[in-house]
Amino acid sequence: ARLLALKHALDNLPRQAKRLARWYEQRDLAYAQNLPHRFSSLRPGYPPASKRRRTDEIDEVLHECHTLAMYAGERQDSS
Repeated sequence: ARLLALKHALDNLPRQAKRLARWYEQRDLAYAQNLPHRFSSLRPGYPPASKRRRTDEIDEVLHECHTLAMYAGERQDSS
């Protein structure tokens, strides 16, 4: 099911980009109005199916992918 969801998202990149832009607008509006909001579009916490002890190679890959996703979502300082 997760692979099918990923395939669907990758097949519809312009739609997903618009969806992310709407999320950022809503988050910024909530911030401006001092309303509760999430800082990241990613779900908080560990990724699904993650393990504290990374015993298999796939666990390590999942951890690295999650780390990259968290890093990519951070606002970069342009100065």
